[in-house]
Amino acid sequence: MEVSRSLYVFVIAYSLVFLSMKVHAEEKEKAKDALSGKVDAATMLSEHEEVAAKPKSRVDPNQKVLDEANPDYLDLRLTHNKSEALLYLREAIGQALSSNLEIKIESIAPGIADERIIQALADFDPSFEARIRYENLRTPQTTQEFVSTGGTPILDNAANRSGGGNLPGRTSRLFDEENVRSDLLLTGRLVTGTEYELGVKSNRFSNDLTRDPLITAIDPEYRAFAGLSFTQPLLQGFGIKVNKTPILISQSERKIASLQFKSIASKIVKEVAAAYYDLYLAYEDVKVKEFDIGVAQVQVADQREQLERGTATERDLANAKTLLLESYERFLLARQTMLTKNSDLLLRIQTDFDPLKYPVYLPQSAPAKEAPPLSRIRITEDALNYRPEYLAAVETVKKFDIELHYRRNQKMPKLDLEATIGTLGLGSDIARAYSNSFENQGHEYGVGLVFSVPIGNRKSKALYKESQKVSSQAVLRVKWEEVQANILIDQMLTGVETHQKRINAARHTREAEQLNLERTRDNLEKGTSTEAVVKVIEHAVLEARLRELAAAGDLQKSLLNLWDVNGTLLQRFGILIDTELEREPTIRFGKNGEMVSSQTNGDNLQSKAQKEKAKNVEVSDEEKSQPVKKKRAFSFFKKKAKEPFVPYEDTQEKVGMPPSANLQSNEPEFLVDEKNSGEESSVVKPSKTKKFLFWKKKG
Repeated sequence: MEVSRSLYVFVIAYSLVFLSMKVHAEEKEKAKDALSGKVDAATMLSEHEEVAAKPKSRVDPNQKVLDEANPDYLDLRLTHNKSEALLYLREAIGQALSSNLEIKIESIAPGIADERIIQALADFDPSFEARIRYENLRTPQTTQEFVSTGGTPILDNAANRSGGGNLPGRTSRLFDEENVRSDLLLTGRLVTGTEYELGVKSNRFSNDLTRDPLITAIDPEYRAFAGLSFTQPLLQGFGIKVNKTPILISQSERKIASLQFKSIASKIVKEVAAAYYDLYLAYEDVKVKEFDIGVAQVQVADQREQLERGTATERDLANAKTLLLESYERFLLARQTMLTKNSDLLLRIQTDFDPLKYPVYLPQSAPAKEAPPLSRIRITEDALNYRPEYLAAVETVKKFDIELHYRRNQKMPKLDLEATIGTLGLGSDIARAYSNSFENQGHEYGVGLVFSVPIGNRKSKALYKESQKVSSQAVLRVKWEEVQANILIDQMLTGVETHQKRINAARHTREAEQLNLERTRDNLEKGTSTEAVVKVIEHAVLEARLRELAAAGDLQKSLLNLWDVNGTLLQRFGILIDTELEREPTIRFGKNGEMVSSQTNGDNLQSKAQKEKAKNVEVSDEEKSQPVKKKRAFSFFKKKAKEPFVPYEDTQEKVGMPPSANLQSNEPEFLVDEKNSGEESSVVKPSKTKKFLFWKKKG
């Protein structure tokens, strides 16, 4: 026993001496390299300082160290508060439509425009007026006024000069009056520009004449008037359109506000779907990086086993551990990317934020890998019929045309026709006076003209020229929207074509790697391959699948941008916006959330101007027999379109919707990849729309 113990001590001492000699030799070799210029001496010195600075700690033999296959530092959790939640694309869009603050802010704008319309309409509301006025007058009179009111000139005698004469008639030059005037009127303005006053007026007179019993026996006297007075512009301010200008402009601004709300809603839906696909790809990347860690762990375990058998070296084990660390670094970066993409999605679907309940969504709707049939001409026509930005630009031109017509009228001189027609009555009391008035005791008829014109009229002329220039700007904006839409459509179609080719290339790569994986697994069963090789090939398959999903996500984002450009994105998700007056947009979803035909949505989303324009388009008997569908609020359609497919007439290209949604995932098929759908493609009949090109302005 003592011999074996001494032998054991000898072996340990020899090993320590050997290791110290080896370290000394390595330092000597480094010093030689430093002298020869191969290694920087400062670098070597810094390494020694780092080693000296590290605190020496005793290693617990029960603690796992870095060379184990599953060390403690590997934290593969997505979050620390376990707040992961499954999320489908339709759920994300629905949450955004109901909770997005930008949509809520923009949804108030149509209501504001409605209030402005009511304000403009209120200009033609009649008004009830009631006036009463009391007067107590003592007026010094001239000789003419004095004589006309029954006065007697004062003769040159002392009695009359002192006021004590006995001559008949009034002798004081002061005329006393006590009057009460009252009016009950209905006033207002008509759409023709006519300003009117309809009602009754009464006056109560009590003065020096009515108090003289030699002149009248009635004191006080009452006079009543019942009739109409109006003023009608004949040049400036004449015409229904001129006087309804504030109403027409407010209605036009309301349409623009509704179109802007549709644009915001479409943009939010596009951003939510794009953020969802980015999060899906980031989540898949995290799973691939987690698989890489598993592969690296298997390699570390294999290298340790081979090291114990003597078929591997410490260097091989160190390389395997390095690969494990690098895989973990890539996992951390992928996890952080996923959390960033999750935050981008939360910005668009969350109203409130609770840091203690930070949700991390795990997307379940994979992007579809096939694009639907596309028609360049049809997409462009849809942009001219449904693109909110283009329609808003056209509506802006109409609004400025209304304002230009008003400014043209305001350049004219002012010529007004004034007229009064009514009956008069006199009596000892107010009732008798009105009774006599209604019996046409007397009448009052009057008519006249008032003409005025500002010299130079520079203000009206300047306002008219300003409106002309603003209208020209609006016309150019319409042209710019047309050019922009065409360029963006061409760009998105090119992107769709490119991403479809990427998907095909990645699919072929994945299939080739899958075939290679099957062969390697067969070799593993035969004993001619290893588990590590299988893991490497599985990693290649996952990388190819990840590239295929990335291309599919880019394809769907290009389609989202394409449908957003031509204004049919909301329709393709089955979302309708009710733009009726005095009604706030609401959100409702159907059971299945299926896509609907562009014809159905187009009929519901068409503005009044578009419907009037569509009246000039020839409609077939088959289309006339189709029932007209009513408008609905934000909703997902519940039924599929049952119309048979009809090729587009001018191009003979098939334009159809992609397959319908899978009932389990509630996702539109052209945006979500569901392998087990098994349903045929639901195709629809395209609507006939009149092609509306650049807005042409007369004059």
